[in-house]
Amino acid sequence: IGTYSHAEGVYSQAKCAASHAEGYACQTSSNEADRGQHVEGRYNDLSDVEGYAHIVGGGTSEKRKNIHTIDWNGNAYFAGTQIKIGNTTITEDQLKRLIDLLG
Repeated sequence: IGTYSHAEGVYSQAKCAASHAEGYACQTSSNEADRGQHVEGRYNDLSDVEGYAHIVGGGTSEKRKNIHTIDWNGNAYFAGTQIKIGNTTITEDQLKRLIDLLG
């Protein structure tokens, strides 16, 4: 739909200029301030697409959701509660305790 945009997959739409949507039922913002946006995955939350450079959708046809986003300032959001690096898993609670210890 958007000028110079690209969509691939099933039911995906790139609505803004120079944007890219891929996967299953993913859609980019239609706001021109978000031109260049990239959305991937499945069933991203359409009410929460503006203001992000990158979105990973992880929803279903019954409930759309975003599981990872990066805004235009580089701030990231992850929906999960743990980080795994190699064989080591760090939970959200462990990370909070570490931050509290470091002050």
